[in-house]
Amino acid sequence: MKKKRTISIKNPQLRKIRNNFRNLWKEWAHQFTIQLHSREEEVYYNESGKFKSEITGEEIERVRNISGKLSEIRNLVDKSICKCRRCVRTDQDMTYNPRDGAWYCVECYEEMRRWTAKKKTGTSILFP
Repeated sequence: MKKKRTISIKNPQLRKIRNNFRNLWKEWAHQFTIQLHSREEEVYYNESGKFKSEITGEEIERVRNISGKLSEIRNLVDKSICKCRRCVRTDQDMTYNPRDGAWYCVECYEEMRRWTAKKKTGTSILFP
């Protein structure tokens, strides 16, 4: 998106559905992250549970792929509408900031906009 956008839901039943979907998505991301971490540990530890002293080039490549996926998941969660990037709340209406491509709850967005506003003009470049 190219513009600031606020998504507000007034209906309490729709809010509940929205919040449940957000929680489901966050739980999926958490479980996927746990699976990736366990795959990563399989590379570093042998069958008896001892740390390997040496790993092969193939194993290094496998760890790089897993790390890339972990980073991608973290980035998706951080920039998603499912949680505020600043306060991590999931049950709030959200505002999109086109400058950093992330969503903030309405309260945090307004606070950040006021905090970054120039003293003379009273407007913020980072939070339009």
